[in-house]
Amino acid sequence: MCGRLQKVRERMLDAISYLLAKKGVSLAEEAKKKPSAFYSVIVRKDAGVWAEDADGNTIASGEAGVDDVAVIQSGINHIASLGGGILLLSANTFTFSDKVSINCDYISIIGAGRGKTVINGDPGTDKPYFELVNDTTTPRKFITIADFTIDGSDRPSTGTQFSAAIWDEGDGDISYLIIENMEIINSNPYAGCIQFENSSGSLNNVLIRNCYLETIHHSCYGLAFRKPTTYAFIINNKIIMDHSDSYNNLALYQDISHAFVAGNILISSGGHTPLAVSPGSYVNVIGNIVKASSDSGEGGIEVEWKSGHGTETSHHVNVIGNVVRNGNWGIYITRRDTSQPFPYRVNIIGNVVENCAVGVYADGGTDIIISHNNVVNNTTSMSLSGLSNAIIEGNLGYVNKNGGTATFSGDGTTTQFSIAHGLVPTPTKVQVTPLTADAAGDFYVTADATNIYINYLSPPASGVDNVQVWWEGEV
Repeated sequence: MCGRLQKVRERMLDAISYLLAKKGVSLAEEAKKKPSAFYSVIVRKDAGVWAEDADGNTIASGEAGVDDVAVIQSGINHIASLGGGILLLSANTFTFSDKVSINCDYISIIGAGRGKTVINGDPGTDKPYFELVNDTTTPRKFITIADFTIDGSDRPSTGTQFSAAIWDEGDGDISYLIIENMEIINSNPYAGCIQFENSSGSLNNVLIRNCYLETIHHSCYGLAFRKPTTYAFIINNKIIMDHSDSYNNLALYQDISHAFVAGNILISSGGHTPLAVSPGSYVNVIGNIVKASSDSGEGGIEVEWKSGHGTETSHHVNVIGNVVRNGNWGIYITRRDTSQPFPYRVNIIGNVVENCAVGVYADGGTDIIISHNNVVNNTTSMSLSGLSNAIIEGNLGYVNKNGGTATFSGDGTTTQFSIAHGLVPTPTKVQVTPLTADAAGDFYVTADATNIYINYLSPPASGVDNVQVWWEGEV
């Protein structure tokens, strides 16, 4: 068998040698050839700035710090002419004086790593650093942005309209977008980190993961979906808002659907609720750590309806296994106006909420499950009203169902016996079942926020432990 394989190998080498010989190339010469680069274009910088293709040919060049944007844009345009490719930003600092337009498909713009490749400078008032260019006749697809830092310290201190560091406001469609391993810091007013802004068009199949986003001024978002989005994966990001009048760390607006939000750390200094599903459907919010907003009407994680954010209320939302702390409402369900129904089919399960004014808050909703949450160490553990077809059970710090055996000794004159029910509010359902003959007289039951009262029409007979009942109370 070994001899056969050796003969096959020799024949293959002979065939390759023959083909190369016809071209006048030997195997030894072929082996000396420089391996092709993995990128289509690389942008380099020292005293000057230039872009070269995979063969080392210069595509564009200019003065460092002056022509950085023009050279990078030339590299993107070259990739567009190829039908796609990889633009590599080398380990340098590139200073922007205008925005870069991502105007093609099948492109990856990648750096040498966060802190190694740095974008800074001032792209201009109300301009992003990178803009995803699209419209109704020019959709975009298969775009990756990864592995570099954008430092917005040099942007104007004021702005007039939203314009995040990575920005889309086109009315076209964007599909298969990846933004990963990015650092975007020091974003200024109206100039957040990543934002998709248009109620027209759509986003489809978006992955944002392993990014560090931090804003230091008011009126901006960390990561905002303000464009209809389907199939979004937001995983393992850290988003910090350092201003007390900031907007959401993570805004899931405009009828976002089929979104998976997991493993993120969201830190608020006030302002809007860090994680907002407003409105969204078929959304899983799982295993995030949230420092909540303490502002009135805000909190940590919200599931809501709000006009201007979409066309229908939130529904089919899971909020599971999150940690929320130090805010007004920890996790909450609400609507901001009456033009749509309250959210429905929302599950709030297995979360830890502490040091909030209210651990879990709801002022309406249908088909709601709130169970097995740890809501100890809040001013009010839960405030629930207006819920229909709801299951509220097993929450630590909020006892809404209790029961047991109560035993009393009759004295022939006492007609009222009290049982401390241990429930947070006054129970709405109470059942008392006599277990002994002396407890079986005619009675009626009342309750308040502390006790259940068994009121006998005639006093039970005297005896020791002769009045025994089973009781159940439920909120």
